[in-house]
Amino acid sequence: MQILNYRMRFLSLIKYSFLFIFILIFECCHSDGNTNKKKVEVFNVSKLSFQKRIHTFGDIKAGEIDVYSFSFKNVGKSNVIIEGAKSSCGCITINYPKHPILPGKTEYIEVEYNSAGDVGKTYKEIILNTSCNQKIKLAIMANVKNEILDINNLKN
Repeated sequence: MQILNYRMRFLSLIKYSFLFIFILIFECCHSDGNTNKKKVEVFNVSKLSFQKRIHTFGDIKAGEIDVYSFSFKNVGKSNVIIEGAKSSCGCITINYPKHPILPGKTEYIEVEYNSAGDVGKTYKEIILNTSCNQKIKLAIMANVKNEILDINNLKN
């Protein structure tokens, strides 16, 4: 009988120990840490905002070179640098500012599309990597008309 009594006390002690540890962890994790510390607010200090992210050239002839400039503004509070730009194919040339873009300033990214070799509806992507860890996806679309190879008029 005495062994059973010790066993129940032991189990009760373990149960209360786990409860105490759980409450301690819960209180530590959910304290707002106001012990002589000021709260630090985190702001998104730099960000690029684009007026338009997709441009449609419409109907164009195969072999044409069309250019479009995407306008954007630094709406953040610090400089932004475009660290790199890549496209989904070699038919696109991208010209972007290499200098830091100051807060409040508007700049342009020029995209040149060479439609040689394309036919029909095309969709091409441009990915920009920025210093503010923002990946920006831009796109161009066109309906390329090719008199030599017209996939819309092919017959079986």
